[in-house]
Amino acid sequence: MLYVPHNVIEQIVALCKADQHAEVCGVLIGQWRGSEKRVGRIVHVENVAQTHRETRYRIDDRVILALENTLQGLAEEILGFYHSHLNSSVTPSQHDTALAWEAYSYLIVTVDRSGGESYASWVMESRNIGFQKELMKVIGGEPTAESLDTRREE
Repeated sequence: MLYVPHNVIEQIVALCKADQHAEVCGVLIGQWRGSEKRVGRIVHVENVAQTHRETRYRIDDRVILALENTLQGLAEEILGFYHSHLNSSVTPSQHDTALAWEAYSYLIVTVDRSGGESYASWVMESRNIGFQKELMKVIGGEPTAESLDTRREE
């Protein structure tokens, strides 16, 4: 079960609405206890996909490694990832399936042309089984958001 604060969902949806030309992506950070994952915050990251950014995302491996190093010894860990689908369904694509890590949550958000949004979370059970829809509960709370942009501003 994935527990996500309402404000985190609002943050992710706002990020997705702000960029309707490329998939938006980031990392879900929080506490993982048995089968329960409790999101405390997100880290928004740049989509570094080289091609087809409107239908694909990629998070730089160095960003994930840096996050893992930062979280080492803390009460937080990487729970999974979020990304958007532009004018599409919240069902994982073949590209999503090819990149997925087992046990991690994959929160997919879609915003349609009229501004309506929907979201669902998925877990890669195994390569043989594939993605399974994950139970998700939106809860109250005050998360913090951190933005990691791998681009350097001049």
